[in-house]
Amino acid sequence: MRCDVTDFPAVAKTVAQVEHTLGVPDRLVHAAGIAAVGPLLGQDGTELTRLMATIYGGTVTMVQAVVPRMIAHGQGEVVLFGSIGGWIPIPGGGGYGAAKAAVHFLAEILAAECRSENIRVVCVCPPTVETPMLDRLRKQHPSMFGPRPGLSPEAVLDAMDRALARRSLWAFPGRSTRAMWTARRLAPRLLGNAIARTVVGK
Repeated sequence: MRCDVTDFPAVAKTVAQVEHTLGVPDRLVHAAGIAAVGPLLGQDGTELTRLMATIYGGTVTMVQAVVPRMIAHGQGEVVLFGSIGGWIPIPGGGGYGAAKAAVHFLAEILAAECRSENIRVVCVCPPTVETPMLDRLRKQHPSMFGPRPGLSPEAVLDAMDRALARRSLWAFPGRSTRAMWTARRLAPRLLGNAIARTVVGK
């Protein structure tokens, strides 16, 4: 079933159709997203707003359409896709990172508000993943993404399943992803300087 995740009436209608056809969803996995990169001052404001509307706004619409049904049903699992790019301030990734950071905050609040409702929440924060979107970004911005391989989708899903089994709020797929998240918390200036040298050569 297809719908625009930024259109709440369309999402609500689609979720109702899913429930009618298959029953109350046991698990919501929201991974819809778009990407646009470039200096914040050089990007079109409409495009930046569209990033937020799709990545964060789409998450809100799906959560509001599905989670109340799960609560009424007595259980459910909610998997929201953030990104390590929403934790690490990468030059050129400000619009995308800001939208993903909003998803991270939403996941924390949702987990707190649903703690007594038997709703398990996981926010998956991968680095670059081998998807058609990454292929497009490599072609458009080779200096930023280059030939470095991203994680496989399977590795990301495995990390998601492990986090659900551990009842952990966060999943950081990949060997270095959690280390980057920890460095951001403990030594933000050092990490920021290292990223700036890597990305923009300064």
